[in-house]
Amino acid sequence: MAFTFGTARAIVESSFMPLSCRCSHESSSARIRIYDAATGEPHLVVAGISIHRLNTSHEIRKLVGELRYELEFCAPQLNRIPRPLLKKGPVSLQGL
Repeated sequence: MAFTFGTARAIVESSFMPLSCRCSHESSSARIRIYDAATGEPHLVVAGISIHRLNTSHEIRKLVGELRYELEFCAPQLNRIPRPLLKKGPVSLQGL
């Protein structure tokens, strides 16, 4: 089943609570910004993601997993994110 960008965006944006996440797209690529809602401080910004990559539940789950990995192990700001706050587990597709 193919997802619209709006549906994919809702899934991705809800996958990083308590951090905030915003997805936007221009033409055929998406930009994802994960940040602290209270301060506005960005923790991870990724641009140039093909929107075709957000068409299926498998691809969305894979992208969320990659972003979680980047947050946990690669983002230089990670030392400011307490590990218990990073949401783990499966990406929820219920209600969509």
